[in-house]
Amino acid sequence: MRNRKIVRRYDHLDGHDLEQGESVFHTANGYIGVRGAFEEGYCCDVRSVRGCYINGVYDITSMNQAEPLYGLVDRKQTIVNLAEVQDIRIWADGELVSVRGSYERAVDLDCGIVSRSFTFSLNDGSSLSVVYERFCSFDLSCIFALRCRVTGSRRHDFTIVTGHHSKVSNFHDPSDPRLASEAGEFLSIEETAVKDDDISLVKVRTNTSGIEVSSAVHDSIPSASMNLLISDGVAERTFSISDEKGFTFTRLVSLSDSVRYSDTEHTSLDMLHRALSLTYDGLVEKQKEHMSDFWHRTGFFLEGDDRLESAINYNLFSLLQSAGRDGFCHLAAKGLSGEGYEGHYFWDTEMYVQPIFSLIMPSLSRNLLTYRYRMLDKARANARILGHESGALYPWRTINGEECSGYFPSGTAQYHINGAVAHAVIEYYEMSGDEDFMISMGLEMLYEICLLWLDTGVYTPRGFEIHDVTGPDEYTCIVNNNFYTNCCARYDFEKTAALMKDFTGRGKHLSFNYSDEMLDEFVKAAGQIYLPHDDEKDVDAQDDSFLYKKRLDLSGVPHDKRPMLLHYHPLYLYRRQVCKQADTVLAHLLYPQYTTRERMLNSIRYYESVTTHDSSLSKCIFALQSFALGLVDEGLSYFGSSSEIDLEDSHGNTRDGIHTANMGGSYLTIFKGLGGFCIQDGLPSFAPILPEQWKAYGFNVNFRGNIITVSVNEKGASFTSGKPCEILVHGKKCTAGPVA
Repeated sequence: MRNRKIVRRYDHLDGHDLEQGESVFHTANGYIGVRGAFEEGYCCDVRSVRGCYINGVYDITSMNQAEPLYGLVDRKQTIVNLAEVQDIRIWADGELVSVRGSYERAVDLDCGIVSRSFTFSLNDGSSLSVVYERFCSFDLSCIFALRCRVTGSRRHDFTIVTGHHSKVSNFHDPSDPRLASEAGEFLSIEETAVKDDDISLVKVRTNTSGIEVSSAVHDSIPSASMNLLISDGVAERTFSISDEKGFTFTRLVSLSDSVRYSDTEHTSLDMLHRALSLTYDGLVEKQKEHMSDFWHRTGFFLEGDDRLESAINYNLFSLLQSAGRDGFCHLAAKGLSGEGYEGHYFWDTEMYVQPIFSLIMPSLSRNLLTYRYRMLDKARANARILGHESGALYPWRTINGEECSGYFPSGTAQYHINGAVAHAVIEYYEMSGDEDFMISMGLEMLYEICLLWLDTGVYTPRGFEIHDVTGPDEYTCIVNNNFYTNCCARYDFEKTAALMKDFTGRGKHLSFNYSDEMLDEFVKAAGQIYLPHDDEKDVDAQDDSFLYKKRLDLSGVPHDKRPMLLHYHPLYLYRRQVCKQADTVLAHLLYPQYTTRERMLNSIRYYESVTTHDSSLSKCIFALQSFALGLVDEGLSYFGSSSEIDLEDSHGNTRDGIHTANMGGSYLTIFKGLGGFCIQDGLPSFAPILPEQWKAYGFNVNFRGNIITVSVNEKGASFTSGKPCEILVHGKKCTAGPVA
């Protein structure tokens, strides 16, 4: 088995490393997440965010508009920091045991456990070895587990003080639009109690949304005496032990919420008792089993670039930690690692991450789409607010299905969120063949999305046009005929009409109202959608006006003025040829059938010269498209810099949380960019290439329950599967089957 472990060694305490580490070394399981703060705190000045979150648990806060025009968002949801569950302070012979110099942090990806270790030197010259480890259980989703082992060479008198409380607040920074601008104290304490003699229970309720959360904590140190004190919202334990070998401390935490559970107290206590019956070591074994299954499903390996392989493994693990699994939540832009973007869900998941889960864990992908279906009525309501008589428009950023974007030009106007949701629905169905999902949820979502496109567009002498929207490039807002958006609409029209005619033609009953005449309208609009291009340059235009704007010389933009959105007025950016991220290039990657290869080559050259990559969603797309066009060296350059955005903090804001979309993009680059994977004529299609710098790579594809294993090396590509299946390789049909 390949060793998958991320290790970082630090020779001193540094504020940047500590802040970044709270995100990089967070632990989560799709339901709960805990940031990787030092249990004992820090002995230097650090902007620490000691967050503990539940996916989909939010409160509502006001968003004041200077000019409150109709329909502008005046309140928003924000993820809530729920409890302090990592407060552990150890004294040895009266000295606080903490990191003073060198230390090590690691993520063991084979067992899904994060650790921190250091040596503590006492004033008398003796020393202690200290190892902390923690994880959020994939087996029991409500459980966060933490263990500390302290080992000494002589007898010490230890005092251990642990805290469990919910007198916590959210982080805010009014200078950064990617963070909450208002100070956040969102919880009211409802109950603080001791259960079963040694379990502390704190029950809270969010102030406005009214969501109840119970957290239950059990701490233990064998042979130690313990005193437990509680007050309003706070439980504090004090352990005392004298031992020549040290001690082992174990904490088990259980959290539950009223969004999912009718009795949060009962649920938290029941789950905690289950965890206690398994024991910490039993939970570890379950965690190892889960991770072993996950890596088996991915089948990913890379020979020839250990650093890149390690980064992609970390990214895959982080996505596994971030994805909601129960239909009540989704996958936030920062996962459950921090409060950047306030825990909001964007298009990022459907376009960058969900293809991976459709590829390796179809049930998880279905759960993410189930969340979108549960929010369909609110998407319909959002469309009505924006003046649409029919259809559904998913909000640009949300938790509960209502729009949270306060600046509509670069937020709500990004109608391509609908294209992302539709793309995920279609891709999931093509991969899984899940007709039950399509009949009960998928087709209705697609139909409503197409109604929205039809209501948004207008027929002109040039064709079917879509006006006054914003594409992925947020440095160019409120434009006519954004190429990417129009491609999305055309694809959605074509696929929806074809799928619905197929299902109804086979006698499948659909539970929502539709008309055959409307399906014909979809086909008509698809055939006439206008896609702007420039014949002289032979490039596809980002929109009607982009190529006519003044070109911005990016070499004249100082490094300390990046990202530009924090240093330049929006209108300065909107009036220039400058892109925050891939836009037309992304359209070419997803919808190459709507243009020519020569135009795609010309376009990627043109747009790379005006793209800042201020968005973490950008370089991975340039890597993918470069590989698709055979520009291998360029692709590798983009790929290398994008895969380590969080491990190297290349965007300078990892402290606010990981960049989940970019992490998804790094793996898309493997199986879609280099592997050339797509579904063509209903068959898995591959066009693998091997960079000369690599020796080999491989990945798995779960196509309708059949695992196809792809291995690429200097000798070529091989394809095996659990049962024989027809595939396409560089356009030619062949059969993949079991290893002989």
